Order: sequence, then C-alpha cells, then structure tokens
Amino acid sequence: MSKSVKSPARTSLRIERAYFDEHRENLLKLGRGRFVLIKGRKVYGFFDTKFDAIDAGYEKFGNVPYFVHKVSEVDEPVVIASHLLGV
Repeated sequence: MSKSVKSPARTSLRIERAYFDEHRENLLKLGRGRFVLIKGRKVYGFFDTKFDAIDAGYEKFGNVPYFVHKVSEVDEPVVIASHLLGV
C-alpha cells in the first residue's frame, strides 16, 4: 500500500492558510481586494498585485515557501509558478 506524498511547499503552508482563514474578516477590513503576504502566523503586508507580493516575499524570505493570497470573501483560484520548481 503506497502512501500519498505531499508537496513540502503545500504541507508547510498549512499554518499560513489556516491563519488566513481564521483572520479573513480582519484581513478584509485591512486589505480587501489586495494581496496579502503571510509567513508563519504573521502578516508582512498588503500589495496591489500578486507579483508585488511575491517579489516582496522573495526579497524578505528568499527561495522558501510563503503565502500570497487575494483578500476577498470568496477564494479565487490562481496558479503561480514557484521559484522552488525552477520554472
């Protein structure tokens, strides 16, 4: 029986995703329609574009997983190529 293998980036972002979900109402008040950058259980800013948020995360943390998500009532699916994938 084979075990399901989870991506390290996906597993490591569970804390950030949970933080986003738990604090969505407050995040909406602070940055509705903008992109939030979260690492661990801390918000590192709101940005007008996802690319600005990704660039800020890369500058601050380097080539490691961090959470960038649009602040809205309903999640919008997005696909972003990661620096970790060598794309």
